[in-house]
Amino acid sequence: MKDFVLPDTIASQLQGFGHSVPLFDASGKKVGTFVPEIDLSQYEIVGPELTEEQLREIEQSTEWYSTDEVLRHLGKLG
Repeated sequence: MKDFVLPDTIASQLQGFGHSVPLFDASGKKVGTFVPEIDLSQYEIVGPELTEEQLREIEQSTEWYSTDEVLRHLGKLG
């Protein structure tokens, strides 16, 4: 694939967006979507810290649910 270099004016406009932006040609036909790159160094991974014992319990669990079962349960919560 060849690189496509944007004119500076357009590149600076796109860099101002913090979200995806649809791109259209002059006739109004959608030609694609600009998705800005995310600098992952700005984010910190957070979540529950599981102990080795908790991880073993999860791996050894015999209680599993199908995707459909999970979706039905989530539907009931909403």
